[in-house]
Amino acid sequence: MISRAWISNRGSRRLALFRPLHLHQYFATAASVKPPLQNHFLVEFLINSLGFSREEAFATTKKVKLWKSSRNDPNSVLNYFQTLGLSNSQLKILFSSSPTLLTSNVAKTLQPKVQILQEYGILGSDLVRVLINLKSVLYSGATGLRPRIDYVRNLLGSRDAVKAIKRYTPLISRDGPKRIATRVAFLQKIGFSNQNVARLIVFKPRLIRVDIERLEEISRILENDIGISRESKMFYHGIGVLCSLNKSKLEGRFEFFRNFGWSDEVIRSMIRTFPYVLGTSEYKIRNCWNFFVKELRYPPDYLASHPVIFSFSFEKRVKPRSEVLKLLNEKLKKKTRCLYSALCMTEPKFVANFLLPYSKEMPYVLESYFKTVGSRQTENTLV
Repeated sequence: MISRAWISNRGSRRLALFRPLHLHQYFATAASVKPPLQNHFLVEFLINSLGFSREEAFATTKKVKLWKSSRNDPNSVLNYFQTLGLSNSQLKILFSSSPTLLTSNVAKTLQPKVQILQEYGILGSDLVRVLINLKSVLYSGATGLRPRIDYVRNLLGSRDAVKAIKRYTPLISRDGPKRIATRVAFLQKIGFSNQNVARLIVFKPRLIRVDIERLEEISRILENDIGISRESKMFYHGIGVLCSLNKSKLEGRFEFFRNFGWSDEVIRSMIRTFPYVLGTSEYKIRNCWNFFVKELRYPPDYLASHPVIFSFSFEKRVKPRSEVLKLLNEKLKKKTRCLYSALCMTEPKFVANFLLPYSKEMPYVLESYFKTVGSRQTENTLV
């Protein structure tokens, strides 16, 4: 059983890379109080320039204590963000949560920070995502932004640093380096190499928001309850997976697996083999179960001993590759290769082994697979 000592997550601290705000629900509540009369100009600007409803504009301007006419022209701010590629809907999200950005000086405040991000390779839609999800970057001084990015680059490497920042912008927030350093020290203390520390932060950048106490509890669960040694490479993967699961979700996942007739020891064995099974959607697992156990008549223990199967796309890999093997077996009157081996192959290798050798003799097999998987993916393997 999972240890009852699990410390539940104290409130949701997870920040999405990009998630639209529930604007309508918020505006309906907040707009009941009208803004100060001095903010009338801002209300009209949001309505006329960004398409806000009057209700939305009232709710937004409540966040601005007093709009001074002597402040910078909001049109210059709006035009600048438009040149960066932000759509109207993205601009509404940005300014509804942080309307004081409209008072910024483009040349002195906004442009220097944006240029730094661009210099490090954060461009286009990635730049838009960063700006929307970490507005504090635009408020903080440019002198502090560059050292924070450099810190992440020195830890992760240039390419992975940009990748991680795109996925989780708080890595370069004001307290980002401090949080990262604390988590790095903990991971090193429990035996992670520098390489695995960097890989884990790239894979799970939200790790920097996980309390040290919870990380300690996660490591104890992996070792004592699941049975994954710290020396095992699966321990590294287990840390990343369990960071996203609190006690309730973990217990719920065990209960979900028990419904398939698996004992707790079998479930723990699955996790030791492939920790990512804990993060696989229940929909995908049910699809695989129904297909392998009910349709193909595989014993349930087969899936338990090959949990990586659950990670494959059912529609794009499991089902179409199974159909190819079935057609070949019927045509050749013999079993060509086990389905599991075929599922684990890369796309080019699968095409080379199971499709190209029979393309003239059985062209319909290739055509069927081509239609199911998608023309672009399959065509790339035939070049």
